[in-house]
Amino acid sequence: MANSTVKVSVITLMYNTGKEVVETIRSVHEDSYPNLVHEIFDDCSTDDSVKRVSDYIQDRGLQSVLHENAYNLGINENKKKALNTVEGELILGLSDDLLYPGRVWSDVQLYSELKEHERDNLFGFFGPVEMFDTMTGETTQILDPFPELDQTTVITNDQMARLLLKKNVIPAISVTLIKSSVDRVEKPKGFFIEDYPLWVNAVLEGFDFLYRPFIATRYRQTAKSVQITRMAEVVRDKFYCKKLLLAHDSISVDLGQQELWRTYFNNILNFDSGERKLIIKLLFNEDLRIMNALKGFISFAKGFAKRHF
Repeated sequence: MANSTVKVSVITLMYNTGKEVVETIRSVHEDSYPNLVHEIFDDCSTDDSVKRVSDYIQDRGLQSVLHENAYNLGINENKKKALNTVEGELILGLSDDLLYPGRVWSDVQLYSELKEHERDNLFGFFGPVEMFDTMTGETTQILDPFPELDQTTVITNDQMARLLLKKNVIPAISVTLIKSSVDRVEKPKGFFIEDYPLWVNAVLEGFDFLYRPFIATRYRQTAKSVQITRMAEVVRDKFYCKKLLLAHDSISVDLGQQELWRTYFNNILNFDSGERKLIIKLLFNEDLRIMNALKGFISFAKGFAKRHF
């Protein structure tokens, strides 16, 4: 059994999702890990979320803390506040999702088995998640970034940089962060989304990640997801995350430019007109190599044909 002296913080960002967050709180406390505090950060919900969650916590005497922002911060700034506030040696992030029983115990065990120098080089652990329909509760998909791996594996800094250049391969709700590492990384500024930019900054600081091959979290599929409701801002942030990665030593100018152009073409209809102009200007100011723009378009076209034909 893992050493329960390791303090764990679970953070949940809430905005008009009180009903679902109550289910999240229940799943956290069903884990039964004793040295845990669940901290919920409400970003000025306009419905009854605060009352619903507050009543649930008080009625059951749970070790949960509800923070209420004085004004709406947005997802990224609310996450930044949460990371700076909590004190756990390990940090688990959930929104309105569900922990698998034993998730905390398993991650504490994994952490306890690491040598000190291994901990110093790691930003955190991640793994597959089970996606479920919020209406029926039925599993819809297993999202696994590395289905070929069947044991705990270090994803090195260079490997992760190249993977993140293609897409965000880390399911945020599967991640357990190491607080001492988080404190050494600059928190993202000017972004709407909170996870992808944080992984990019961690990679640029030289951190590795640890993949664990077991499902530890159930991810709620809902029409409220910002991937749907705020798509333009999400795809914009993805582009700028990739732009930041061009500073990584393992990513060549050609590889980086080709991926930026592929991303632009792939999301051209999702950018508003002003954003398109800014990105085109940025791409042409990026010591443009015309062949890279062409290769980026060809990569986009191949992907498009594969998806639609």
